[in-house]
Amino acid sequence: MGNIQLTRIDDRLLHGQVMTRWAKGNHIDAIFIIDDQVANDDFMKQLYLASGQNAGFKVNVLTVEKAAEYWREKQFDQHNVLILFKSVDMMARAVRGGLPIKTVNVGGIGKRKETKFVINTVAISLTELETLESIADQFNVEISFQTLPDSPKVGLADVRATY
Repeated sequence: MGNIQLTRIDDRLLHGQVMTRWAKGNHIDAIFIIDDQVANDDFMKQLYLASGQNAGFKVNVLTVEKAAEYWREKQFDQHNVLILFKSVDMMARAVRGGLPIKTVNVGGIGKRKETKFVINTVAISLTELETLESIADQFNVEISFQTLPDSPKVGLADVRATY
């Protein structure tokens, strides 16, 4: 059975910091990008597959539904997995769909309309905050906000207190 070593929400998905600081520091051998839009975009999918594989990782780009199916059927094989989501919504759908995610690192979500920065690299809406709280409460998922492994970790309750 595979092991989910790290789950991260980062709208840039697979980039240098993720591969060098997060993946290598957590003994990751496979990176699963779970995003319906990216999984259905052949160009972007191939770009992520090539960049991750060139860095020495097995990379899968899956829809939320296919990721849940892969877990049910194969428990991610024998891989130490980093799961990457582009958005709070995709992560919430995956958890509700049965992925056994116990911790989520929110590390990079750019500023958009009706969002507020909660740490220097994460801007979320009130709806996204409420979704995170719901996932934390309903599924006992620990959610924190952190840019890099050596950056301060900010808890969900601390974000709520400042929102």
